[in-house]
Amino acid sequence: MAAAAADNGAGRAEAEAALSLAAVSKHFGPQLVLDDFALSLPPGEVRGLVGHNGSGKSTLVKILAGFHKPDPGAGAKVGGSPLALGDSQAARDAGLRFVHQDLGLVGNLDAVDNLHLDVPYPRRRSGRIAWRAARRQTVELLASLGYEFDVRRPIEELAPADRTGVALARALSDWEREARVLVLDEPTAALPVEAVARLFDAIRAVSGRGIAVIYISHHLDELFEICDELTVLREGRTVASVASDSLDHEGLVELMLGKQLQLGEQRQRRSAPGGGAALVVRDLASERIDGISFAVGRGEVLGVAGLAGSGREDLAAALYGSVARSGSVSVEGREVPPRPDASVRAGMGLVPAHRLRNGLIGTMSVRENLTVASIPAELGGARLNHRREREVARDWLRRLEVQPPQPDRPVTSLSGGNQQRVVLARWLRLRPAVLLLDEPTQGVDVGAIQLIYSAIRGGAAEGMAVVVCSSSADELVALCDRVLVIRRGRLEQQLEGAGLDRDALDAMTLIDTEGLKCA
Repeated sequence: MAAAAADNGAGRAEAEAALSLAAVSKHFGPQLVLDDFALSLPPGEVRGLVGHNGSGKSTLVKILAGFHKPDPGAGAKVGGSPLALGDSQAARDAGLRFVHQDLGLVGNLDAVDNLHLDVPYPRRRSGRIAWRAARRQTVELLASLGYEFDVRRPIEELAPADRTGVALARALSDWEREARVLVLDEPTAALPVEAVARLFDAIRAVSGRGIAVIYISHHLDELFEICDELTVLREGRTVASVASDSLDHEGLVELMLGKQLQLGEQRQRRSAPGGGAALVVRDLASERIDGISFAVGRGEVLGVAGLAGSGREDLAAALYGSVARSGSVSVEGREVPPRPDASVRAGMGLVPAHRLRNGLIGTMSVRENLTVASIPAELGGARLNHRREREVARDWLRRLEVQPPQPDRPVTSLSGGNQQRVVLARWLRLRPAVLLLDEPTQGVDVGAIQLIYSAIRGGAAEGMAVVVCSSSADELVALCDRVLVIRRGRLEQQLEGAGLDRDALDAMTLIDTEGLKCA
């Protein structure tokens, strides 16, 4: 009787779960990337899915979304009803909704059209689209999530926070009838800090309606703030599922890595290098930069801080010539025309903030992406020496611990952190005079961050001048010798030596010239 009662209780719990998974595994060839994953997610819970790059998070999401089929034997139920994993239409019909890091919006369409890519437009009796009703529905849905803006503007003209709102609204456009589980994969990766609270309000509104949420992020503060429970993956296996209020940051990192995180070496401040200036910038101006001048020495790591919209996001691209600029940019004493090809020839490399959009060629392999900036160096006679190219790629995959270390694998099959290491390896192997890094660890896990920091420091030790533009104060303090603070397009402050710490950087970034906090 007791056993029967226990079985009945387990059955009720499974039926009540918004999503339950059992024995979900996935091999890619001989490599096991997800190992016997199980999950029971109650309605209305916000569950954090945590793990370093390559831990299996992305594979699980792609299985849920129907992009991959799991190994035989996996089971899934949504609201107690069976779900055929690996079938995208079955996932949608069951009520699974997704907002991926790449929002999947059409930039030249407005919010109304983007929302109706997934659901039918309202129609008049004549069969024509009822545009007024469509706009009203869009406005009401966005308002229910806390977003208010002109829904007739093209998506490409909206602020990042509003674009995220459109992606969220599109995923939940039928939430009152069908949506049961919302999966958010790095939803704040491209958001300014001040927009995160707005997204969290929207997530709370969603969970308050009984929709379960799976939240994936490398920002530990976010996980502790928004999640009820955290499920930790390591090397494809679940190592813990615990209430978020029962852990601290150190405990969570230790679960993710299987060891304690050592940051002491990263935070040792170096003395200023004395090798002379490799990069000299005079009166640099672009759409959001207003006459900035500075120099970076050989072997120096210079940080650039600033709120979203301050001009910090444009600096690396303006220096590289991928956005229109005026002023003077010189590398090793020679002025560089404002074009990416001229920048490369002058000895400048760029790791952009949006690696998939601007840093990688998605149709190419890991090997091709790694060597694309230096194809002439790999030529053997009149034809490309693929053997030499592959040897070079394997060497750099090993140096930066890219997983899996397979040069001919499609670059899009790698996790975000491993993709970032491929872009970084592309430039480090060329030893440029100047290396520009825009959000170098955006969407990258804690373990990979340490490796990327070490690689950047190694490049500086070999004499590179490195410029790091980042929204993370902790990153700038850990990595940089000196930090410039940009506010409203202008250079406002410089922090270095003992004066460069988190509190000082936050104060200089958030407080304007009148001593008032920026809105």
